[in-house]
Amino acid sequence: MDALIQHHLDSTDPTFHGEGEAIQLMVNSQTQLAQSKAAAEAPYVNQVIYFYQHADERIAQSTMESFTPTLVTTENAITFALAVGTIIILVFWAGWVLLTLAFRRQGSTS
Repeated sequence: MDALIQHHLDSTDPTFHGEGEAIQLMVNSQTQLAQSKAAAEAPYVNQVIYFYQHADERIAQSTMESFTPTLVTTENAITFALAVGTIIILVFWAGWVLLTLAFRRQGSTS
């Protein structure tokens, strides 16, 4: 394949030379896709390393520009979360105290 590409690239005919460049691009693309496929089938740690080393900066930049966090961090949302968390803890604590008292009464009546 390399000899065919080189033969096309060595040609003085512009069309033939252009075909050589196109074939070279296809071979390079196929090689890159094969590497990406192998990296995608590798263990997770290797996938993360490969992605980090071969990340497309334009794609990463547009992703960050259009990213909207799914966790709302407004003042009202944080206040609501703290209130609900406090209520849940108090309900759990009250249940724990009631169970403790119930078991103590059972132990003292026996």
